Amino acid sequence: GETIAFTNGVIYINNEPLPEPYVKLPTHWNRLPQTVAADEFFVVGDNRSMRLELHDHGAVKRWRIIGKVLL
Repeated sequence: GETIAFTNGVIYINNEPLPEPYVKLPTHWNRLPQTVAADEFFVVGDNRSMRLELHDHGAVKRWRIIGKVLL
């Protein structure tokens, strides 16, 4: 139920900027707000030097995410 947007490379979740100290290069990504459903996650990598159009990102259904927590 959260809203995700990009403004000048900064990710906003519910209109609050997400601190991302690991993103070192400035970007100019812009994306209109999108509301993510309760059974979805918004995924985006930290390689922000790529143009937004060339980057895989967006809402993914929970059942499609497979992984193991290591830490």
